[in-house]
Amino acid sequence: MTRKFTKVRIIPGERGIGERFFAADYVTTPFTLTLDDDRSLSCSGVHKLLLAARQFPGRIVTSRGFRRSIYECSSGSHALYYDSDKNDNNIALTSLALMPTSLLKDYKNFMPRSVIDVVNRERNCEDIAMNWLAAHLNDDKVSGVFVDGLEICNGHEGRESLKKRNSEGRRDACLNFLRAILPEWPVPRPSSLSVQWV
Repeated sequence: MTRKFTKVRIIPGERGIGERFFAADYVTTPFTLTLDDDRSLSCSGVHKLLLAARQFPGRIVTSRGFRRSIYECSSGSHALYYDSDKNDNNIALTSLALMPTSLLKDYKNFMPRSVIDVVNRERNCEDIAMNWLAAHLNDDKVSGVFVDGLEICNGHEGRESLKKRNSEGRRDACLNFLRAILPEWPVPRPSSLSVQWV
């Protein structure tokens, strides 16, 4: 009996960005690598992410350059704000990440349809929703692990589209929406989990 292996599989059906992680039903490996179309990573980089994922199960593993922060307004309003410049490491971006396939399945099973609908409409915040879930499922409420020493290629279109579509104001609204709709789920805590490669 001859087995046939393929490197790429086209998954049937249409999905919005809110259903991005629904593809886990078709994945047979314990981990899933997610890459936006403007990102690429070497095989050695994938291997480094895999080693980190095995060391820190149940987390979103990404490059240190793909971390973002959440902070609470100090004026007493308790509003949450998104910051791409601070280094609190609350959010691990999923535009280049390795995650347990089981986490993607949990996203499909536990993420409320109302959240997925908002993500689809706004074409934004699927990564924040995934971090919210990972924090909920981990006892320490930390969602991400950050890896140093990865060589990543970024395409031009991705940086331009982020400037146009992912304003921090929209990300702030997403954070506060998630906290309101999922009050029993914790806000992802800052992560000190990291792996450095020499």
